[in-house]
Amino acid sequence: MRRLGASSLALAVGLLAAASVTGATEVTVAFPAVERLLWRLVLTEGGRAYLEGGPDSPCRYAFVQEPKVRADADALRLSLDLGMAVR
Repeated sequence: MRRLGASSLALAVGLLAAASVTGATEVTVAFPAVERLLWRLVLTEGGRAYLEGGPDSPCRYAFVQEPKVRADADALRLSLDLGMAVR
């Protein structure tokens, strides 16, 4: 099982955000393409990236899924659904 740490997810989001605010270069972002890239590279376990536990953990897990990318003024906004269980 490949687990994605919170720091790796933050780095990926930071890189995407940095690409949208560069002053010297114009960057065109196709949001559906960014969403597909996130699905392929980050959400590798049934469309989820587990932050804690995994698909076989019945009682303790946390994951993100369903990426949505959109423009918000001069920023690139990424939202993910968070799912978890702690017993």
